Amino acid sequence: MTLAPRIDYRPVSACEDCMILLANGEVPEDRPDLSDIISLRWQGYGLVPGCPPDCCQRTEDGDSPEPWFSWSACEICGSGLAGNSQHVTPFETTEKETTILSSVTGI
Repeated sequence: MTLAPRIDYRPVSACEDCMILLANGEVPEDRPDLSDIISLRWQGYGLVPGCPPDCCQRTEDGDSPEPWFSWSACEICGSGLAGNSQHVTPFETTEKETTILSSVTGI
């Protein structure tokens, strides 16, 4: 089943902890509640690491931009710690799609 965005959303910035969780399903030892935090903040949305294909911030090769250092809070979990950030693209999901995503990502 292919999940497609229903509305175009701008990419948001995510901290390294969120990226590791979204990409690998690994919960950092020092943040055991991270999955719950993301689930509550982004209920009804899927989160895909990277920029959408039409993102103006992509490189000339069409890749998502490299991670960058940021003092801003993570837009996924709300952590205020400074560190590397990367793009994540949120999209609306149906209840069924959200259940499928949760079973795959653990979020």
